[in-house]
Amino acid sequence: MKILKKILIAIVALIVLLLIVALFLPEEYTVSRSAEINRPKQEVFDYVKSLKNQEQYSVWVMEDPKIQMTYTGVDGTVGASSAWKSEKMGEGSQTIAAISDNRIDVDLNFIKPMTDQAKASMVVEGAGGEKSKVTCTFYGKAAYPMGRLSSIIGRYFVGDAYEKNLANVKKNLEK
Repeated sequence: MKILKKILIAIVALIVLLLIVALFLPEEYTVSRSAEINRPKQEVFDYVKSLKNQEQYSVWVMEDPKIQMTYTGVDGTVGASSAWKSEKMGEGSQTIAAISDNRIDVDLNFIKPMTDQAKASMVVEGAGGEKSKVTCTFYGKAAYPMGRLSSIIGRYFVGDAYEKNLANVKKNLEK
């Protein structure tokens, strides 16, 4: 009986500790990764602003060969959107919210496996000569307590995926 009581106290203490830690984690978080590509800024920007081109570089899209993608609007313009449905990658959509001469902002709407909304952006800057620097950024919010705790892991996975996406963009454009 004493061992059971000690185990129960340890579990409660762990839960309390996690709740306290979650209090100090930020509600909003940002994940950003950059890469240099040996192509002119405009060529790179035209490539990354196209939602359909994500089929060629996004690890999330390429993960499931059976993914169902649908597109609406004029690709690469404000209001264009893509939606996905996949057994592996869940269900959701993204819509181009804003475009400037070197930046595209996207609103993300996740439906499955979890319901959530977030924002993302891609910025393409000249890096001297025929080189460009691409920066991908994900902006998320994490609800207390579990969202804040899981955002630590989520940041790692988003950052890793962005690095792979940028490597794919680089490989595709530098062929």
